Amino acid sequence: MQLTFSPATAADTPFRLQLAPDEVVAHPGWRQARAAVLAALGRGEAAVLLGPPGTGKTLLLRDLTQVLRQQGRSVCLVERGDALDPALVADDVLLVDEAGRISADALARVCATARPFLLAALPGFAERLDGLARPITPVVLEPLSPEAVARFVTARLAAAGRPRDMLEPDAVLALARHSAGLLRLVSVLGSAAVFLAELEQA
Repeated sequence: MQLTFSPATAADTPFRLQLAPDEVVAHPGWRQARAAVLAALGRGEAAVLLGPPGTGKTLLLRDLTQVLRQQGRSVCLVERGDALDPALVADDVLLVDEAGRISADALARVCATARPFLLAALPGFAERLDGLARPITPVVLEPLSPEAVARFVTARLAAAGRPRDMLEPDAVLALARHSAGLLRLVSVLGSAAVFLAELEQA
């Protein structure tokens, strides 16, 4: 698998909460969700991106914003559902993060338009899709598998100029287990592990 990282991160700390899309290992769940969303929006449809906290939904929305703009489409990215005012959105494609905060009225008004849009929310948001005036394609962003966690850890260590084997295999397996494959937790726990390893010169 080809892994690319922006040069600005080369001397950075290995694990940070604020990652760029090209700093994420493109694991199968990420690729499948990305492709499904782009296909739906390309057909002019509506979609909802569902996943637990920390799976990378916000990061994927930022990536999709870049991709769609490179395709020449105008995009409106709303970072919080409760900040959405459908009457003020005139862009071609609408992307809404934290869609669980959207009011019932705003959700109904968005669904009443012909504009392609994507809502990102926690899995429980799916219950709010019943009875809407417009069908919405559900897309699930899965957590990282243990293998993907290992690739992510290795790639981040290498990008930061650290030894790829700085964390032993058992430590990486423990990291995958305790993070449950959630990208945010992998970064938090990975940062703590590197800190402790350096502190103990281990």
